[in-house]
Amino acid sequence: MVLPCKLLLKPFIFLKEVLMAYTYTNSKGKKYFLHVKKMKRASGKVTELYYFSTDPDKGETVDKLPAGKVVVELNSGLPVLKKA
Repeated sequence: MVLPCKLLLKPFIFLKEVLMAYTYTNSKGKKYFLHVKKMKRASGKVTELYYFSTDPDKGETVDKLPAGKVVVELNSGLPVLKKA
């Protein structure tokens, strides 16, 4: 029996959702996902910028907190990373 291509590829469509991203649920019940963006500075040094977003597909997700960082919540409910 030959299956159509759509049926064969369906398990791979949600591959990004299978990979676990670090999530934080704030006090208001809203879920945020941790992302990282690598920036190259004028000096040539590569810096990693971490940020939270409600959209898991916005950028490169992170599966765990960076070493030496903790999550704190601002008065507005937005989570941010802070040095431990």
